[in-house]
Amino acid sequence: MADTLFQRDKAKHLIICLPTAGSPPCLAVGLALGKEYADYTNGHWCWWDVLADAVGTIIGAVVWWLFPFWK
Repeated sequence: MADTLFQRDKAKHLIICLPTAGSPPCLAVGLALGKEYADYTNGHWCWWDVLADAVGTIIGAVVWWLFPFWK
């Protein structure tokens, strides 16, 4: 299976990392690598998935910064 930028799995990676913006960065990295490790045990490692994790974390951080939920 060829890895492409637009697959359903990329959306899962992005969504998993969205809510981790207000948490310690190690949680986001742990979730990202955990999800990718689960994919790897099924036969492939995809750097596009890791990029989707990073984008999800960044989007979540921007939303957290724009709308501070802790106030």
